[in-house]
Amino acid sequence: MKDQTINVENISVEIIVDDYAESPREWCNATKFVMFHKRLNLPNELGIRNEDYNSWNEMKDALDKQYKWVYPVFMHDHSGVAFSINSFDCKFDSGQVGFIVSDEGNAHEAYINVTEELKEFAHYMNGDVYGVRVFEDTEMIDFHYGYYGCDHEDSGLKDELDSCLSRITTDEIKQQILNQLS
Repeated sequence: MKDQTINVENISVEIIVDDYAESPREWCNATKFVMFHKRLNLPNELGIRNEDYNSWNEMKDALDKQYKWVYPVFMHDHSGVAFSINSFDCKFDSGQVGFIVSDEGNAHEAYINVTEELKEFAHYMNGDVYGVRVFEDTEMIDFHYGYYGCDHEDSGLKDELDSCLSRITTDEIKQQILNQLS
């Protein structure tokens, strides 16, 4: 998504790419990533050396002895990257890049944590992190950054914008702005 500007009467809203977004791997996470790639700097949060193993199976066996939940991580690299715990159908632009491990929760909770953290990391790797700036006339009156993903409702950006607009304008203007949000 590219930057978006919405103007309604004296209120302007800018949705902009957050060029200084923090990697979600810097946060307190329920999982640890162990990934390897020749070109990309992927997280290896356990410091494992892939050359110490002869195969993914051998590495998985070692991780299974240390962690309750061990999932393979596959990456599809074509006009951006996608990560999954399931193999992609494309043999040319995808393959296994490592594992994601966790000791937290039951099987369902671990699965949710793994898929959510992979999704956030993919948004970060693809530059799909956004900020919102709100202007009244020409004065910036509010701004927030760090919304991961193009779905502004899912990322929380739309709720934050709704809250900000509720403080400074009428419901009618607020609704016009929110309806234009892509």
